[in-house]
Amino acid sequence: MKEFLLLFLVLVGFLFAVFAYCEDAVKILDGGIVRGEIIDETEDYILIRRKSGDIQQLSKERIESIERGPSFNEEFERRWKSLNERDVDGFFELGIWAEDRGRRTEAEKCYKRVIALNPDHEGARERLGHKKYKDKWYTNDDDYYKAMGMVKFGDLWVTPDEKEKYEAGFVKLPDGTWIKREELKKRTENVPAETDTTKPKQGTPTRKESWRRQVRDDEFYKDSSGSVPWNQRITIDTGNYILETDLGEKQRKFYAQLLEKLHAEYKKMFGEAKMKCRVLIYSSHQEFMQLEGRPPGVGGYYGGGRVVAFHGLFGPTGSTQTVLAHECTHQFHDMVAGIRKAPIWFTEGLSTFFECSEFDENNKLHIGIVNNDRLKTVQEEVKAGRGMSLEELLTTPQARYGGRHYAYGWSFMYMIGYGTKGLRKIFEQYWSRAVGPGGSGDNARSDAFRKIVEELGYSIDELQEFWHSWVMTLDPKDYPSEAREKSLKFEAEWKWKSKKR
Repeated sequence: MKEFLLLFLVLVGFLFAVFAYCEDAVKILDGGIVRGEIIDETEDYILIRRKSGDIQQLSKERIESIERGPSFNEEFERRWKSLNERDVDGFFELGIWAEDRGRRTEAEKCYKRVIALNPDHEGARERLGHKKYKDKWYTNDDDYYKAMGMVKFGDLWVTPDEKEKYEAGFVKLPDGTWIKREELKKRTENVPAETDTTKPKQGTPTRKESWRRQVRDDEFYKDSSGSVPWNQRITIDTGNYILETDLGEKQRKFYAQLLEKLHAEYKKMFGEAKMKCRVLIYSSHQEFMQLEGRPPGVGGYYGGGRVVAFHGLFGPTGSTQTVLAHECTHQFHDMVAGIRKAPIWFTEGLSTFFECSEFDENNKLHIGIVNNDRLKTVQEEVKAGRGMSLEELLTTPQARYGGRHYAYGWSFMYMIGYGTKGLRKIFEQYWSRAVGPGGSGDNARSDAFRKIVEELGYSIDELQEFWHSWVMTLDPKDYPSEAREKSLKFEAEWKWKSKKR
């Protein structure tokens, strides 16, 4: 009897595991079968997520037949009913699961259930587009900015002082300084010609290091001339991306170029992608919200194997470019290494690092730009003795990973992935052994990172001490090359107390 009961329980567990995964079976003309979950389908191809987490693109010309497993609705309903009615983490994870499959309506249902149980749940609030100010959450952007004492200047929310400056003919540079528009124009016009071989003075940025856009090009992002209805959108094969957009030719060319230049930088860090990535860019925020069912506070997202954004401005400093750079990092990493192998601090740290990218006037994309807003958050807290510990950064789960964590995650990833030489080995080892194509989900735990740190002769405590000291040397006014040189110099002069390297 005991043996029969044990066999029965094993069988039930097996069947539960099978049906807990929405498996489709795609039969290929050569006789092979690809099993997984179909997450997207067009007239030409399907995208299927394998059990390993990898996403594979299959041309319809190669497919003989498709045997579909339980539908998304059936699986979502089953998972929803299986949760305890007060399981906050369970509903939040279900929301992420639905969002990854491009099902925003079901995801929002989960997030709203989460905040009904825990009104201050940061993860659910942020995914719903809510913003927090002075311990109060705002569901509407206008109310949020008004609470902060900001006022409208055109389509932007700015401080009253900033509005006066703008109205007086000033523009704000990335380092926070203000100059007259006429002066900015003179600076741009007086940049030496590229053929000028005169050696610049020491510390003076060369033409290649000077920015093409000293300020965010608001006029470009407000211009949607040449757009067509979404059902008449144009699909462009940029080389490494399939771009779908209803924008005019000028905007299409810019985004196609941006995606290819981002791809070149991703490739340096991650390696080759397994397939072409899909990107959708709507011509307006309104169209994005209507067709994607997104709230006002969302600038774009990655889910279902695709990146979706809109042409325009996002917040006081964001734009389509920053959104694409951030979300395409998630997409590329998943295409190379498989979905959800890496912890939240790693994936978001990388994405916030890449979102700080900018073109120079020679059309070269620079990465490694110091993020002024995130740096300010970290430096103020470290200076006040309230800096986040490395332990907290490594162990904070996705459900509690908020705005403050994004700032610290960016700075830590900048340090180990770009701004240092010796510590770069930590990044390389963690990538190759844990979160890269050869890594496993188990290796993505924080203890795996600690082990690598210790194997390389460092201690977690001293790595944290170095991190907090190093971040205080960063200056948003520095060009990327200058910032990295200063960073490498600081690393070389640091006296490590742990094992000598």
